Amino acid sequence: MRIVAWIWVAVLFLFSGLCFVAAFQMAKVVGSPEAQQLERTAIGLARWAPYQAAEALRSLRSQAALGDLALWLGLGSSGLGILCFVIVAATRRAPSEDDVEDDEDDEQMARIRRL
Repeated sequence: MRIVAWIWVAVLFLFSGLCFVAAFQMAKVVGSPEAQQLERTAIGLARWAPYQAAEALRSLRSQAALGDLALWLGLGSSGLGILCFVIVAATRRAPSEDDVEDDEDDEQMARIRRL
């Protein structure tokens, strides 16, 4: 069961990394000079071609919204991954029969030393 928990932690961190990469790519596209030129052109031509200008601005806004969503998903999954990592790392595994025998041997040795 601990292996499944560690795999879950790894998957969460991998997913958060992919979300951060996607957010970076979307921010790069929206912040590019071509996108800024498209925005200025759409605003300037809004009087003569309102539908085309609205479509261009809607496209830019949707890309920015997807970048924001990817950023928030990355932050949430990395936070959950950290929480799961701490929980899995803090919990002890169940002692096996060998561990119980070792504890009994240690107790016997401690009693012998005290005598």
